[in-house]
Amino acid sequence: MNNIKKHKRLIAAIVVILLAVLVEIFANRSAWGHAYDLDITDHMYISESAGQEEYQVIFSAPKGLYIQMLQVQGHFKDEEFYDIETKEINDFGKETEQKYHDCVNKLLPEYSTSINKKVTYLKMTMKKNKDAELTKVSLSNKADINLYRYFFILLIGAMIYCTFFEKEFIKKTEWYFAVFALSFGMLIIAAAQPTCNSWDEQIHFRDSYRIASGHNVEWTEAGLNIMNRINPKCNTKEEYKLLKAYMDEHGTEVVMKETQETSGISYDKIAYIPMAVFLFIGKNLKLPFSAVFALGKFGNLLMYVIVMFWAIRLAKSRKLLLAFVAMLPTPLFLASSYTYDSVVFSFITLGCVLWSREAFFQSTKYYHTASVIGAIFMMSVGCLSKAVYIPLVLLMLLLPQFYKKNKKHSQSIAFYYICNQIFCSQ
Repeated sequence: MNNIKKHKRLIAAIVVILLAVLVEIFANRSAWGHAYDLDITDHMYISESAGQEEYQVIFSAPKGLYIQMLQVQGHFKDEEFYDIETKEINDFGKETEQKYHDCVNKLLPEYSTSINKKVTYLKMTMKKNKDAELTKVSLSNKADINLYRYFFILLIGAMIYCTFFEKEFIKKTEWYFAVFALSFGMLIIAAAQPTCNSWDEQIHFRDSYRIASGHNVEWTEAGLNIMNRINPKCNTKEEYKLLKAYMDEHGTEVVMKETQETSGISYDKIAYIPMAVFLFIGKNLKLPFSAVFALGKFGNLLMYVIVMFWAIRLAKSRKLLLAFVAMLPTPLFLASSYTYDSVVFSFITLGCVLWSREAFFQSTKYYHTASVIGAIFMMSVGCLSKAVYIPLVLLMLLLPQFYKKNKKHSQSIAFYYICNQIFCSQ
């Protein structure tokens, strides 16, 4: 037992790594000994439906064939859609019917649709529009180690271990948050790029890129694709890999220039500075477009982690609650994207923490000038991009009331006001 405690970290590392490996083995169980790449283009023909020609591909496997991926190749002028109808054998051995809907685009040479089912019948249809040609349809099932999933399992395992077996680590909640927020955030950035995923991300990227460029803004085709949000829709790892290669290839030559009236930054654009700084670094290092795009997101993530680190550290109580809220999927996802919401959330949170130190835990009848000024400043910065939250600054006017009350009464009133402000601001 003593030896186990002495080497618990090594044992935990081995267990977590083995768990991640086992998950990958299980995820690829259908491919072991049954890998294939089957061209079914000879099953394709052109038919007419409601006066419109369409491609049809019909494939049957009476005994059932496990299909991991359907792949499509062709020459397309615009975005084209296709439908897939299947008869699948479920886990109970019953045959069920399923439908899939996907699209292709002129930008990528190949598209794919994940099926991951044992199929007895498959029918694919696509309209035969002018200047569009479907040249190849294939099915595949092969082992594919997903590094994103692998590292995700590693991080989950490490977090569980630290939570239950590293008491010293969990006592330093702010460091616990920083390590895992950065790790999960960087995994999100790596897995979800180079394309827009969050709300209005193309607008936030555009403004960050302009700030990073200064007076003269040079746009590449890849940058314009992001700004106009015309990238093809990707839903498989293979498509994202092709998209990354395409964006890197078209992210070097300047195709449009614009001149800004001023290279200054307006108050409502201050939230973009962390992203713009890292975009500037990536551009000047002549990195591929996908790397520059990821660096901008990392700037936002790093700012979010630093501000929330101090919010958790300076909090007099409820540190775990703060860390829990800060690591919820939506805040962490936004912090790993182009957006000002993470600045709004983190700076207002830090301002509320500084305010609560004065309202809850002030042991003297005098103000802590640094805390009061800091709370006003943090709340103000957080409200610059979303003026709707400016009334939160009025919380500072309540502080004299707390100084006049006894400690027990002031805590109950402060708790009420905080809950009221939190829920009313959502």
